Amino acid sequence: MCPNPKDLPTTAAVVTVAGDLVVIDMVAGTVTTIVASSTAKVLCVCWSPKGKQLVCGDSSGTLTQRTPNDGTIKRTVTALTNDNHIPDRAAVLAVQWIDQHTYFAVYGQLPEDAFAAGCGGGGSASDDDEFEDNATAAYVITRADKKSPLEWIYIEDPCSAMMCPGRYPGFHFASISDWGPSAQNIVIMSGAGSDATLTIGEAATDKTDDGAADPLSLDWAQWDIDGSMAVMPLSALATEDSSDTFPLGLAVDFTGHQDLPPVVDDGGRVKPVPILWILNTDACLLAYHVSNIYEMSRGGRSKLMVDAVKQLPGASPKTSFATGTAFGGAFGSKTSETPKAGAFASASTATPSFASASSGFGASSGFGKSTITPIVKAPAGFGAAASKQGFGSGTKFGSTAGASFGS
Repeated sequence: MCPNPKDLPTTAAVVTVAGDLVVIDMVAGTVTTIVASSTAKVLCVCWSPKGKQLVCGDSSGTLTQRTPNDGTIKRTVTALTNDNHIPDRAAVLAVQWIDQHTYFAVYGQLPEDAFAAGCGGGGSASDDDEFEDNATAAYVITRADKKSPLEWIYIEDPCSAMMCPGRYPGFHFASISDWGPSAQNIVIMSGAGSDATLTIGEAATDKTDDGAADPLSLDWAQWDIDGSMAVMPLSALATEDSSDTFPLGLAVDFTGHQDLPPVVDDGGRVKPVPILWILNTDACLLAYHVSNIYEMSRGGRSKLMVDAVKQLPGASPKTSFATGTAFGGAFGSKTSETPKAGAFASASTATPSFASASSGFGASSGFGKSTITPIVKAPAGFGAAASKQGFGSGTKFGSTAGASFGS
């Protein structure tokens, strides 16, 4: 299920176990079939950032952009052929619509019986060994404008299910955009069978003469935040066979309204930041501040942050989960306003640095050709070397150390 993010706030897109795509209006009580069952089954769906159209991925490896009222096809993107990374029989396992000209998609194999009765695209319990051998490939699929050729930017190791191959190879995304040229787009990704997250971003790779991030040098890359990435906590219900937990879903909350302590020496309090929520298989809801130290120290914040939330027709008054109590770790404990050690994207005083373009990454390529990105150092505040704790560093994501938000 994928709720509409903006334009049609009472609707949600739903992929059924049969591979259909429907749009539900939760107030009017209507169900509109967008894609009916066919040879190619729908596996995933995402709204455009404005919520005006949908993109769905299917079992044939095709991405289709459609209108939500009648399913009219507006654009089709087929998978790369003769590509070393995309496996044979590749399906689109997950997709995120990032901006007008950019998708992020994960391709991989499905078991041959994936749509047997009751399996809903996930295969059967006997497919564990097959999942271990299945390869996945992730790509940022982008273009400069409608007339430009597509560029396929390969993202390495997209949260594979090696930790728990029996879980359906599904993926979850959360996006943050318009947080200055140092982090124009951020995609945080988790996998159903992985205990870690992956962060990719579109950031400035160069500086202007005055030392600011150069908005003309934006490029996509997987960000190197090893040791600081969001990692699922160990299970409180651990058994001899398993002590790991896995994500069931994640989302970013842009309604936080608490100013935060200074992030640089002699700085003032900073504006509210996005909050990342992750629900894991222990039914533990984890919440963490996501910080961009470079922009925060300059008074900048993501343009997606909102100061007031409009109430849906017939909805109950909004209750803020971002203040008062923290979910996960010390359940019900008071939330600290200071993102201390162990908080996702905790404060840093690192000198701002940007992802360096160490190879031809991001160069223009023709349709059907791919660009392989290097794994680059993240912008300051996203895992770069720091004199204080970096992006989520210090303790395992979701651990109970300290009194930081969501810990």
